[in-house]
Amino acid sequence: MHFSTKLRRRFALPAAVLLLAALSGCFDLETELRLLPDGSGFVTTWVRVDHRDALIASSIGGQGIDAEVEAAVANLKDAMGRVEGVDWVDHQVYTDGDKQVLRFRYVFDHQQALNEFWNGPAAGIPILMAGARLDFRGSSTSCGRYVTGLNIAPRDPVALFPLDQGEMGDLSDEVRTAMRDKIFGGEFRLRIVPPGVVEAADAPTQDASGYPIYQSRMMALLRNGWRIGTRSYLECGKDNPATPESTGVTVGAAPAPDMVKLVMRGLPLFVETSMELEQVDKRRANVKVVMLADEPMGDALSFYLPLLLAAFPQSAANMNLSSDKMADGRTMFTFTSKEAIDLRDANNSLVFLGKDGPVQIFRMKLPASPYVVDRPPDAPPRRIVTIRVKLLDEIRVTNATEKQGSVAIWRIDDQTLRNAVTLEAVSK
Repeated sequence: MHFSTKLRRRFALPAAVLLLAALSGCFDLETELRLLPDGSGFVTTWVRVDHRDALIASSIGGQGIDAEVEAAVANLKDAMGRVEGVDWVDHQVYTDGDKQVLRFRYVFDHQQALNEFWNGPAAGIPILMAGARLDFRGSSTSCGRYVTGLNIAPRDPVALFPLDQGEMGDLSDEVRTAMRDKIFGGEFRLRIVPPGVVEAADAPTQDASGYPIYQSRMMALLRNGWRIGTRSYLECGKDNPATPESTGVTVGAAPAPDMVKLVMRGLPLFVETSMELEQVDKRRANVKVVMLADEPMGDALSFYLPLLLAAFPQSAANMNLSSDKMADGRTMFTFTSKEAIDLRDANNSLVFLGKDGPVQIFRMKLPASPYVVDRPPDAPPRRIVTIRVKLLDEIRVTNATEKQGSVAIWRIDDQTLRNAVTLEAVSK
């Protein structure tokens, strides 16, 4: 399968890079915007894809990885050469763990030149911040306070990846949608490095040097855009703090709590989850949760799950967490309560078990998923969690998918979680 020359120019990415994105599921895009007091600066971008799939895709494209990357670099240089005040600096290709990385850097003389580039030649290039606009204000001298604002405009995924030409024209709409979901299913990370010391930023977290880090799923960024801002102060007589060359945008040794929550809210879409709750008396139940994760999500979960437990010390004290590698390569994570959990607290925002008037009731509230909205409403539903509840007595009324005696089972798909859902089972 080959892309036409016209498509190659439009994306400024060779066919194999797009194919490897479809094969591997996504690519991660990281960008650092570094500003100097006079309004000039430079932009560094890292494009990260799975190394194994990069080899496969480059073979499909008919060229080696080196040739494909050089084609992409040539297209990027051509785009930057069309705007005075924006210049290509260099690029590097290297392997980082299981990722193939393309890093490239360009400089700009002033924000007007950068905005002209982002809103002109960069249009249609997924790995550049096309449509973005920088608003950088500060003192006319080399010190004082600076305000850095960035408006990243929404972009149409269909226009970026139309899939309606040549051999792609025979694809069904469902297949096109699935491929776009995969290609733009990765993470976008942006680090802002303004002059001086950062005083305030609307970023959810910061790196080890104190610079703000903005992170979003690629599809959410394309569809929603982003407005971000920072304030910094440069002491007179001092230059920008010296920082070593970076190998990518990082949040340091550990992510901020808000980022952990964001990742965990999205986990149901990336893992196969089941939950079993068995009532042992009027207010308590044993709980077991099992998550099955494909690679490399298993590695990510190994990192994030202990952090999640640490964020809820009282719950963590009563939970055992184990992980096992399955024969099919997936990792199984199992949470098991050490002792039956008291679920009668009516103020609990997630789950309740106890008397509600004359009846015994189980109630669980599932919030709407912020990630589901990125999928088209008519996309095929995808099972993300199964919940099985066994009460002491026969269940009389329930909105469960299946009921038998004292057991109720809910099978929840992603489309269901476009809105908040409350699960209920009532016994005597």
